[in-house]
Amino acid sequence: MDINYFSKTRILDGGMGQELLKRGLKPQGTLWSAAALIEENYHQLGLVAGGLAAQDQGDMRIYEDLDLSEANAKQIMKVEGSFGVGVKGYTFNSAVVQPDDAALALITNWGRVASLGHKDCAGVVVTTL
Repeated sequence: MDINYFSKTRILDGGMGQELLKRGLKPQGTLWSAAALIEENYHQLGLVAGGLAAQDQGDMRIYEDLDLSEANAKQIMKVEGSFGVGVKGYTFNSAVVQPDDAALALITNWGRVASLGHKDCAGVVVTTL
């Protein structure tokens, strides 16, 4: 690497480049999400600190079975457990039991906490005009 690479101002790509390309951003050379800061009418998506949380529910169960009937002993182990997912400023529909990935991604299963303003939620959108 050239040791003088950072001796002048450079615009570097961030982690949201793929999402912005999917939303229609036209890249400029190797710039992806940084191009959204230069061009008009593009959005940069991000999370605030503590915006998403995953918590172990403390219900891990371990099942073991030892089979000595064969020439070689065989041990089988199965582990199960659950975790909770939280999005700052939103509640999940409690009528949905054991949600899968599709249910978690469905926006209609999430409701905004009415008493919180936009600034108290999980994400931010920066729009370049």
